[in-house]
Amino acid sequence: MPSFSLKMASATMSIIYLIGALLTLTNWLLGLSGLKGIEEIGGITIPSDPGAFIVLFTIGLVYAGALYYNRDRAKSFPCIFIASALALALVVINTLVALASTANAAILSLSGELSNNIITVLEEALSFDVILGVFSIPLLIFSIKELRSLTRQSPP
Repeated sequence: MPSFSLKMASATMSIIYLIGALLTLTNWLLGLSGLKGIEEIGGITIPSDPGAFIVLFTIGLVYAGALYYNRDRAKSFPCIFIASALALALVVINTLVALASTANAAILSLSGELSNNIITVLEEALSFDVILGVFSIPLLIFSIKELRSLTRQSPP
């Protein structure tokens, strides 16, 4: 993937993450006021907590940093790398939370209790941040390649 395509993908991810962060913040604020927010768009679950807002907003801003440092490869590609790594870390954390919740529900059902709040791994896989994190994997791979090529060059 040429660097122009990588930066355009970074710009797209930045916009999508920032829109997702604003939707998450809106859902949380509407939930505080007792109103119902946007729970899902096209089958993709939109979170409604301030922690998700902070993480999504941070990832969106770091992706935007790649555009800000457009002319400086030594600054723009690390921004793409860091944002993609954060997005992938969010996927891992959400998957672990879903696995723990599923295991907790299974353990409670063995003891005879029935849990109404079961988050399955499949439901978590359809959340907004997980889907975007999966789309960040190619950006992570290509940013690693670009960073390796930068470090192999001799200093000016």
